[in-house]
Amino acid sequence: MIYFGWKILKKNNLHFLKKQIFLFFIVFIFLIFLSNILPEIFFSEKREFQLLEIIQNIILIYCIVLNFQFRKLFIRVSNLFTFLIRQLFILFMLYEELSFITFSSNNLLNSQGEFNLHNSYLMHLQLFSFTIPATNFTYTLYLRTFLYLSILFILGYGSYFSCFKKIRYFFLEKQLAIYTFIYAVNKLFASMLFDFNIESNTYLINGEVQELFFYFLIFIDTLKKRKIMTENRLIE
Repeated sequence: MIYFGWKILKKNNLHFLKKQIFLFFIVFIFLIFLSNILPEIFFSEKREFQLLEIIQNIILIYCIVLNFQFRKLFIRVSNLFTFLIRQLFILFMLYEELSFITFSSNNLLNSQGEFNLHNSYLMHLQLFSFTIPATNFTYTLYLRTFLYLSILFILGYGSYFSCFKKIRYFFLEKQLAIYTFIYAVNKLFASMLFDFNIESNTYLINGEVQELFFYFLIFIDTLKKRKIMTENRLIE
């Protein structure tokens, strides 16, 4: 009985994983397509007037407002600390997007003269570099890439770790976790195509499109959390 139950569970998990991977690559291809068909107005040289930047900011602001609207439910089902760090995390991303208002020609620590983290020269710090034996392919890991990969992984899979049980609602819901690998797969495929002289772009998915997707992912997660918490509250 236990054996057959285990087989069914294993089969269901395998089916779920295959479905997740299939959907992941559908989304990945769609984002590549989107990066190549959007009009130039979406990628204006003046960053603050990019349509994609404006849409990103609207999504982040709405996430903050939405979280605040069901704060009592959030705190009741989870806790105040989790609510606050989630709000601060989204607020920090919004600040990074709006940091163009902090421009100063005297700021020599930032590549765009702004007070933010993502354009600071510190993010370009080289952690290590290695060359694949018998090839001319050299890969370098920068602090920026390492931080992005780490943050996305923790955001997506933090709820899987028992040590984070008390703040599980800070992280993405488990069915959304796989999409945090979009950045890693995008960078990996682009590097491979560049090495074989197939594609000269740094990324297959435009950076702004990629950011928009991650913010949209947080928005979807916020809606899911509100639904889950409402259902949990009704059960109680």
